[in-house]
Amino acid sequence: MTMVQTRLPEMERVVRHAVQTPVFSAIPEEVLSRFLSESPPVDLATGQNLFQQLDPARHFWFIDSGTIKLHICGSDGNDKVVEVIHEGQTFAEAIMFMEHNRYPVTATAMEATRVYPVDNQRFREYLARHPECCMTMLGRLSQRLHIRLGDVSRLSLKHADHRVASWLLTRIPETTENRFAVELDMPKAVLASRLSILPETLSRALHKLSDQGLIQNCDRTIEVLDIAGLEKLVHH
Repeated sequence: MTMVQTRLPEMERVVRHAVQTPVFSAIPEEVLSRFLSESPPVDLATGQNLFQQLDPARHFWFIDSGTIKLHICGSDGNDKVVEVIHEGQTFAEAIMFMEHNRYPVTATAMEATRVYPVDNQRFREYLARHPECCMTMLGRLSQRLHIRLGDVSRLSLKHADHRVASWLLTRIPETTENRFAVELDMPKAVLASRLSILPETLSRALHKLSDQGLIQNCDRTIEVLDIAGLEKLVHH
């Protein structure tokens, strides 16, 4: 990992970026600046690990640019992608409240990525003095839990095409009629891992949904043609 010192104007930009996240939104910018500037950012190359499963967890992280995948090694030796974290998001916050402070996953850069560490102990002390910020973070962690429960629900579906259909339904925009396009923000192999299926199984499922007239699969874009049809497939 390469450490890079941060200039003040750059930190001001980072703070304006970070304050938009739910975890930091209730924290004054000058306080957030102190947290983010305590340690230099970490620059990662594609495929480089930020930390490994069971490493001591002394920080949580803010992604200023790039993408991180969180994954674990399964009993079969294959990696299981738990979550993909994008620019402008934080991750590993919940660990600061755990009795055993070790990362339960490995974090790997999917592209050139810059992340900022936030010291768990110092941030926890700040939350103790500012309960309103603590409530904001609890809301964020609850939202993450809700998403994870949705993942468990999808994985309970037996057929791969049902899992893919369910995942597509989670991407419905707030304002849409009965069709929309999904721009994939991760390689299809990573998506397959998140759905606990093989890449070739994902490919077959997409072809099956396309043959049924429910989607149109175009490389990095999946156009959903029939939301009601996907919902019917998942629920029946």
